[in-house]
Amino acid sequence: MDALSLDNILRKVLDAFSIVYADFNAEEYQPYRERGIGGFVRFDEGKIFFDRLLPPEEEDRTWAHEVLSVYYYWLEGIIRHDDEVEMEARLLCEDEGCLAVLRRYRELARERVVPGQG
Repeated sequence: MDALSLDNILRKVLDAFSIVYADFNAEEYQPYRERGIGGFVRFDEGKIFFDRLLPPEEEDRTWAHEVLSVYYYWLEGIIRHDDEVEMEARLLCEDEGCLAVLRRYRELARERVVPGQG
């Protein structure tokens, strides 16, 4: 996937899904925290959740992973194995152009977070 394709995907995903930054130390998120999961998607709620305490070195990859999960399931109708999505997320983060696009949308999403949601 190139940076232009990723830009298009991120625009569609962030137009349709809201981003929630949550404290994964809270009781309701403990199952995710205990399994080392830093983000997840609730298709039924139209929300993508991220641990607001994610270490910076994990944030790019976690964002790429969740966006790719939404892309494949919601836009392509494909359920991909988590390991496949993780591998592709890592590759996206190694591409300077894709990483710049991802970070730009991540910062835009942070600016749109509703107080009390993150």
